[in-house]
Amino acid sequence: DYNTGYPIMPKGETVVLDVGEYTCATSDNCANGATMLYTYELYGDMKCVNDDASCILDGENTRRMMFVKGTGNNLLSIRAITFKDGNAGSGGGIWIQNNDRVRLTREEKNNIAKVNLELCVFTNCYAYDGDSGGGAIYVA
Repeated sequence: DYNTGYPIMPKGETVVLDVGEYTCATSDNCANGATMLYTYELYGDMKCVNDDASCILDGENTRRMMFVKGTGNNLLSIRAITFKDGNAGSGGGIWIQNNDRVRLTREEKNNIAKVNLELCVFTNCYAYDGDSGGGAIYVA
């Protein structure tokens, strides 16, 4: 199971963030040094308690905030979240990726990434890989 660590939500459910700034420096629950939140086949809703993007995921200029790898062919909706100070090779704010294998099994073909970003703010996000890019958003 790739969704390890502190689970933010079960598949198909909703997580509501409180107003505030979330960083890896204030949490032991970040995915790794390059990514704050890594999801695999996760779908549902992730949103701020207020509809004003006052829930901030801060990459502290050292990592991207989210890596979404497939959503099990379901929809992941992200609403009213600010992605701030992201820094990664590709997708400084968020990297959205389908399954990346060339020969896909029947199960893997159903792991298409469907992501809806609404009322989200991307500020000061940077991608340093000149071949891929995606300062705020990278879709592969």
